[in-house]
Amino acid sequence: MVERVTIAPCMGIGKAVAGVTRLAALIVGEDLLPGKTNILCIPALGAMVEEDIRFVEDYPTIVIDGCGERCASHLSLFYNIKPAAIVYVLDVVKETGLKPGKSRKILEDSGKLLAQKIAEKVAKIAEAILNDPNYDYKKQKMKDHGFEHENDIGSVMKYRKVTGSFYVPEGMPKIKLNRSEE
Repeated sequence: MVERVTIAPCMGIGKAVAGVTRLAALIVGEDLLPGKTNILCIPALGAMVEEDIRFVEDYPTIVIDGCGERCASHLSLFYNIKPAAIVYVLDVVKETGLKPGKSRKILEDSGKLLAQKIAEKVAKIAEAILNDPNYDYKKQKMKDHGFEHENDIGSVMKYRKVTGSFYVPEGMPKIKLNRSEE
């Protein structure tokens, strides 16, 4: 039997729908199915973080695609991980009439309600997987495209410190800040 399910929410920047997908994943992981899900950090997967690799290789993944670009599905294809299921937010919008809203910083009520509806759909799918003794999930092997996680990325990129928390990789042009900006 499957012990956990991985949730892979869209991580889009600049779109309210990405906030909706992330909130939906958190609702599933923290409220609806605590201890039974992993929430995938797609950027961490790209950085080859071992925990996130295990999440997609060892457990069935439910992708939450936020918009027509379907980035989370494209990344699954890129990494050669076949999701167990996909929930497409635009279809949920059509079904419910709820909109993500306009604010990406703080979700409006409609966006929060939409996230709840998405979370309920994802949880229902996850429960079906988790409760089916005949669901025959086979571990997958992620295609890594030769990427490696670097524990000391600063050394590899040859960052040089400009000021307190400001670095520039070797070989890049110098950035001149005013003294008051440093």
